[in-house]
Amino acid sequence: MKISFLKPNFVKSAVVKPQWHSISDIDTRRVFDDIPIKNETLGNLLLSIKKHKDSFNMLNIEIKNAKNKVFGEEVISINTKDKTMNGINIFVNEEYRRKNYRFGELLRLASIMEMFENKSSKIDIYSKGSAVYFHSKYKFKPVLNIADEFDEVLVILSTIEKDKTPENKKLSDLANFYKKILNSNSKLFGIEDLKKRIDDLVQEYILNMSSKDNPEKTHPFVHGIRMVLSAEDIRNNKKFFNELFKKHGIDYRI
Repeated sequence: MKISFLKPNFVKSAVVKPQWHSISDIDTRRVFDDIPIKNETLGNLLLSIKKHKDSFNMLNIEIKNAKNKVFGEEVISINTKDKTMNGINIFVNEEYRRKNYRFGELLRLASIMEMFENKSSKIDIYSKGSAVYFHSKYKFKPVLNIADEFDEVLVILSTIEKDKTPENKKLSDLANFYKKILNSNSKLFGIEDLKKRIDDLVQEYILNMSSKDNPEKTHPFVHGIRMVLSAEDIRNNKKFFNELFKKHGIDYRI
């Protein structure tokens, strides 16, 4: 998939190298010191991270100004014992979406830094249907759980099946085929093999539709999807991510 880069709405300034510290002697998770960001419209901003008020494991990544007005945030959870990381929610205030501020992108880069500094193997999220294409842009892939989310998987397959555009005929037919297998409880495929085939189908559909204008409107997902960004996939696409860090003036390299 080809990603087009719009020029970020940031003023050219000195590149900032993130500094790191542990939250406390007891809580050894590594978090970055506030990172200054210059925006040509909004002025001096900060990319910051702090502990979430409601949970020990959760952290808030924020983009804010000197008056603590928050323009966007992501809530993440990092468990150092099993090296897991979850994205709980990512949000940019309505007035700052789709206006080339690229706040969602900046939040994603911050969570990737946290992922590597805390040696997590992946970021696991549950994406809203409206955000699937956004997350896919940053290399997240669908990971469906047929056993626990059977009805949800059927809805996702139905979404692809109902898309009858000419370029989607093959995927639409495949979605219909897999739906029949699931509904009949057929033993034609082992469950792991079937799961991989369905994950690959959904991934191919997302990538194909991402080349369209406003795919979240023209080819929407009516249901959310569990998605994963692995450390391996980030390393395999390090040129892509390193370019994004550079564009945002952050001296961090994969």
